[in-house]
Parts: sequence; C-alpha cells; structure tokens
Amino acid sequence: MLGIAEYLKKFANFTTPAQSAKRAVAKAVNEKFLTSLSEEDVTMRDGGAFVKASGVLKSEIALNKENLLSEVKKFLGTDAVRDLR
Repeated sequence: MLGIAEYLKKFANFTTPAQSAKRAVAKAVNEKFLTSLSEEDVTMRDGGAFVKASGVLKSEIALNKENLLSEVKKFLGTDAVRDLR
C-alpha cells in the first residue's frame, strides 16, 4: 500500500507559470546559440520575456525572434510568451 508521501511526490516540483516561461526561454536561447543563459537572466513582464545579455546575443535573439518564440511555445504548449526582447 502506498503512503501519503508517495502521492505527494508529484507536487514537489510545481513551478509558477513565470518560472516555467523563464526556463523555456533560457532553454530555447541556449539550444539555438550554444550559450549559458540562466533563468535569472530572463525577466517576465506583461507577457514578454526580457533577456539580460550581451549586445551581440540580444541582436541574435532579435533576428531569430520568431523561431525562438515557436520553440518556447513547443516547450510550454501555450502562448505564455508573446514577445522576446
């Protein structure tokens, strides 16, 4: 018989939607550009993700914004991130 701890394990890793969006943006940028952007470098505000990075990386993000947003949508399954800057 399973104890209460076994049932509660699935709730141990809950994150807020903003944290999930930050993680998805950082993962998409890291996979696309082979960088080491952390979740702390991404700020969520009004449906937009703002990346704190070098000018070169920000330019690359701006040029590839549509591709990155589609990757983020694949990770999240929703339109949680509508803009990427």
